[in-house]
Amino acid sequence: MEFFNTAKAVRLKSHLGKFLVADEDQRSVRQGPRNASSEKVRWTVELVEGSYHLIRLKSSHGGYLTASDEPFLLGMTGKRVLQAVPPRGIKRCASMEWEPIKEGYKVKLRTRGGTYLRANGATPPWRNTITHDLPHRTATQDWVLWDVDVVDISAPWPSYASGRQGGMEFFYKAKAVRLESHLGKYLVGDDDEESVRQSRSGASLNARWTVEFVKGKDNVIRLKSCNGQYLTAAAEPFLLGMTGNKVVQTLPTNKTHASSSIEWEPIKEGFRVKLRTAEGRYLRANGATPPWRNSVTHDDHPNRTATQDWVLWGVDVVDIIVSSDASDSPASCLSPPSSFNSVLDDTGTPPTRWPHI
Repeated sequence: MEFFNTAKAVRLKSHLGKFLVADEDQRSVRQGPRNASSEKVRWTVELVEGSYHLIRLKSSHGGYLTASDEPFLLGMTGKRVLQAVPPRGIKRCASMEWEPIKEGYKVKLRTRGGTYLRANGATPPWRNTITHDLPHRTATQDWVLWDVDVVDISAPWPSYASGRQGGMEFFYKAKAVRLESHLGKYLVGDDDEESVRQSRSGASLNARWTVEFVKGKDNVIRLKSCNGQYLTAAAEPFLLGMTGNKVVQTLPTNKTHASSSIEWEPIKEGFRVKLRTAEGRYLRANGATPPWRNSVTHDDHPNRTATQDWVLWGVDVVDIIVSSDASDSPASCLSPPSSFNSVLDDTGTPPTRWPHI
């Protein structure tokens, strides 16, 4: 429910990068297009009185997102999801109530019958459709996961407040963090005090990065490895003739001269963050086959849809700053020591996630 408690309106993005759309026929619901500014992708959030774990989602046409009993295709699993209005005199309609269930940085929306809002892929007639169903195959587990963007409805034209802004809020109260890539691996600084890569060992001290704020700059941070070196955007190409430069650990001898290479600007994207260099490039977690596998580079923003998520990072706070000053500004977070040690380091339990929206 934390995704919706303070939200007046949201947009929901599927695993295909498309948005949940309420069509103008005031009945159909589908995915796409990728037009974030359309009012058809805006859903007003209503909390259900007396049931603090349930919400209703109302389209811009006034219809509610509804899990119907009508099969999408006869003889196949999956039932239609529609826009509908409750019958006159009926205050509550179970088919219009959804239970948000957090799954990492995404959310599942469960019906009262136990099925989930599902964004279908594959070929027609399934392509771009929305149903409610139970995913039984591993290949379709992500089809019921949704990104939630909070819409600022006070603006003359809706703006998406959880989108590309406010990235510093992930770090204001953080003394140390770990960064999780789109592959579910963590950014680690190797013991050679130079190499940076991805690893599944999130409990390792090498996955822990101390957060430093930069005096006089309220939009950038530095990240220091457990080896005492800084995460650095190097000028050296990762592979000759290919895009992407190396990311390494360094300890600059002249911080003034080298400051731009160790400074990163956090840019919020939903419930994850991009880290941008002073040159406008982004910290990128590479997949595919060797030598790219598990590597970390900095590169221009990816143009291909398939690699858009490669520059997105989940932020886990593993050590927080405790300050007697009520201010949340970076200046108030620079010096007070932390009295909270990460339970991750001691027990392997997942750390606190910040922020809670």
